[in-house]
Amino acid sequence: MRGIIFSLILASTLLGACTTTPDSKIDDYEDATAPPEGPDKMEVVRKKVSTTVGKLANRMDAFFAGKRAYDETRGNYAQVNLLTLWQDTGAFTFNSTVEAKLIFPNTEERWKLLIETDRDRDLDSGDFVDDPLGAVTESNYRVGLRYLSKKSGNWDLRFDGGAVFAAPVDLFARARARRYFRYGIGSTRLAQTLTAYTSLRQEALTEIDFDRLIDENRLFRYAIELNLSTLDTNNTWRHGPAFYHRWNKTEAMQYQVGQIGAHTPITVSDYFANIRYRRQLSRKWLFVELIPEYRWEEENNFDPRFSFLFKIELIFKDS
Repeated sequence: MRGIIFSLILASTLLGACTTTPDSKIDDYEDATAPPEGPDKMEVVRKKVSTTVGKLANRMDAFFAGKRAYDETRGNYAQVNLLTLWQDTGAFTFNSTVEAKLIFPNTEERWKLLIETDRDRDLDSGDFVDDPLGAVTESNYRVGLRYLSKKSGNWDLRFDGGAVFAAPVDLFARARARRYFRYGIGSTRLAQTLTAYTSLRQEALTEIDFDRLIDENRLFRYAIELNLSTLDTNNTWRHGPAFYHRWNKTEAMQYQVGQIGAHTPITVSDYFANIRYRRQLSRKWLFVELIPEYRWEEENNFDPRFSFLFKIELIFKDS
């Protein structure tokens, strides 16, 4: 019964979101869609709209403060999460996470101190579109230094080095490249991360996001993630669509479904569907989230399992 009710809620909210007219406006969207004058107006419109898609997608990510927002920001940034997860087995799980990037003075914003959670990216954890079950997985912390190279066109390069504080301590080196491809009312973001550890573990993470702008408050995204590792348990792939709807300046919803699997050999291990409600409580630093989710896991014979995540989030960043 709960599965039927959840499906009806998801279907009705998606239908309503695609037919309602947003209340708020964003000036960049209006400027980009206004037809300019002159012989090259079509090319001007194309460039303006393409740029606007990227800006609005980044604004949506910044409001939800997920992994992508953390990766993209170049200023000082600190995020503290307090999480409570209830599962239909009756189990309660509590966790807290900290992410921070602090710019060293007199370095032209090129060098940063990193403090991050370091979850094993296996089938039961990770941060694919902010997976609720992965969010409460026990994690270690990594501390390191990051160097940001100067941007070259649409390319952005970053180099990290530091230590993961586990038993034993594991040193790491990491390189990351990111590029945007913009076209019309859509854009594609490609990110490649290579990480090597002194424990002789190497990882290669590929992330591809296809974004399509619906209007100034609604965004459709299809995300693909492929993780290759010298550890067989970490060879995973994930993909799925997500729909973002910004109601107003303080409230937004995200609807997503997805599939998780392994490619050694190629198998499907999980299906999931969730709704994410996020509200800004105080200025730009205090948020609360409610995330009900259904998941169908191979280890449970794909029987539906329900969970509910409550999150309080504190964010401190450069304005």
